Amino acid sequence: MNKNPHFKLHGAKAAIYIRFNGDLPALAVKISTALKVGDFDVGPREIPPHDLMASGECLGWELWLEHRQVGIPFQYSFRMETEHSLEESFNDDMYDLSPWFARYISLVCNVETQAAGTDVVFSRGQQQAKH
Repeated sequence: MNKNPHFKLHGAKAAIYIRFNGDLPALAVKISTALKVGDFDVGPREIPPHDLMASGECLGWELWLEHRQVGIPFQYSFRMETEHSLEESFNDDMYDLSPWFARYISLVCNVETQAAGTDVVFSRGQQQAKH
């Protein structure tokens, strides 16, 4: 345990939207291959509406991939959060890596992404101009 009184523990999180012309299992394979992590568990959600989702854990991160509402330009949401960070989340001590993660996923997966809560869109790792 760190005895330094100035030491403060933080967690990290990211939430992005993905535009992908395929189904959720195909996107889960694309992401897991690009990130070189284990396969996602794809199956029905445990709570209603029991729709299909993908989840996984890797190097202390929890990952969730879900389909979004029909008619939204970015059909999927992808979230990640450091494991065992309940206290940090409750105290708002979480670094938000969403813009970086959106850029990275757009680059390694060759998909268009948007950092959640922003109008920042990336394609092939490059930020797109606002229209």
